[in-house]
Amino acid sequence: MVEDGFELRLAVMEWLAAQVAAHGPLERARLETFAYRGERLRLIDQHGIWAPRGFHCALTIRTRFTAPNEVAPYFDREGEDGLDYYKYERTDPNLATNRKLRACIETGLPLVWLRGVAKGVYLPDFPVYVVEDHPGSLEVAVEVRSWQSLPILGEAPPEFSSERRWGVALTRTRLHQRVFHERVLHAYQGSCSICRLRHRELLDAAHIIPDAESGGDAIVPNGLTLCKLHHAAYDSNLLGIAPDYRIRVREEILREEDGPMLLHGLKEVHGSKLAVVPRERRAKPDPDRLAQRFQRFLAGA
Repeated sequence: MVEDGFELRLAVMEWLAAQVAAHGPLERARLETFAYRGERLRLIDQHGIWAPRGFHCALTIRTRFTAPNEVAPYFDREGEDGLDYYKYERTDPNLATNRKLRACIETGLPLVWLRGVAKGVYLPDFPVYVVEDHPGSLEVAVEVRSWQSLPILGEAPPEFSSERRWGVALTRTRLHQRVFHERVLHAYQGSCSICRLRHRELLDAAHIIPDAESGGDAIVPNGLTLCKLHHAAYDSNLLGIAPDYRIRVREEILREEDGPMLLHGLKEVHGSKLAVVPRERRAKPDPDRLAQRFQRFLAGA
């Protein structure tokens, strides 16, 4: 039997970091292939809270992907205090899974949060620490830290203090943007929606309505996968996308002469339709948001 402890969890997170670097978000089957000292140890279970046999506290927690028009079975939420709040399994605080989730507070051991980006596909966040128990609302408070914050082997885990709540909000925001990025890229099959470019390092998840505005939710229907060039052009209103997915380029750009990049990158997409859209209807770009954004392009043109 694998012995739990910081060394094992560090090995889990190092393995996950390498897997995500090589493959992006991970399918459930891959999460079942981790091995430690020659013994296989799956990192996911049918329960949202997973503690392998013999473990005193949870190793992973999971939030499955929920489409915009679906009702989530558990309402995990972001707190205004910079922490995330993760729901108990069902309503009995004494369930073994809930006890092992709370035990993470006592041990101070880090765990992994598997966030669904598509059905059966997860993006892991780590290290994650359970820092508070809230039995009245059937949830625990969770702090997500950066990978670089893990102590070296043998050091005590970093302590949590209420004064740091606002400091962790920046880390949380960055990680949640990463979840949005991966959900959008997965929906668009890892391709620029305009030019089909597939190099992930050159792709962005662009908001149709900016996230700082009303309607700028971090959901797939408010996203487009765009390469760096087309993202910059979209944000600068040099290029617009109508609700029927037709692409428009500003007239002065069409008249300009400035080499092959302008010709092939912008001028030639004028009048065409998006080359890639999600297969699922509920993941397609929201026509109302596209229309609102397209009006800004027309006003700028």
